[in-house]
Amino acid sequence: MEDVDAGKTIGALFEKKLILFKRYLTLTEGMKEAMNKKAPIDLPVFLSKREDCIAEIENVDSSIETVIQERGDDRPHFPAKLQGRIDGCFKDLKDVMGRVASLDKELTAQIREEGENIKMALLKTQNAIKAATGYKRPGKASPRFLDTVR
Repeated sequence: MEDVDAGKTIGALFEKKLILFKRYLTLTEGMKEAMNKKAPIDLPVFLSKREDCIAEIENVDSSIETVIQERGDDRPHFPAKLQGRIDGCFKDLKDVMGRVASLDKELTAQIREEGENIKMALLKTQNAIKAATGYKRPGKASPRFLDTVR
């Protein structure tokens, strides 16, 4: 009976973890969509929500670890029905985590590129300012032309 209870607990924890990873994926997709639209995005809010998801996922992981350690078995064996449920969650988790990883990689590259574009725009602006100030003589008055032909 203890195997069944532990299996149900672990199954529920894996389902909770899957839900959290799906929320994380949704947030990541929202960030990418906002970046693609070039819309103003409140990046700290997105990042804060993602960090909250990560913290919750870590709590679930530690709970799973605790349940497994309480059983005293590194490789728990559960009834087939529970094992199927756990394996299904695990497979779904791997799929979602793979999508998150690829989206994160794309988003990181896109943010780096955007940062480089901003840096180049700032350099162009600085060069234009330097060029404009190059025509001005510091400390001297601008020349005055007098009409001498009358």
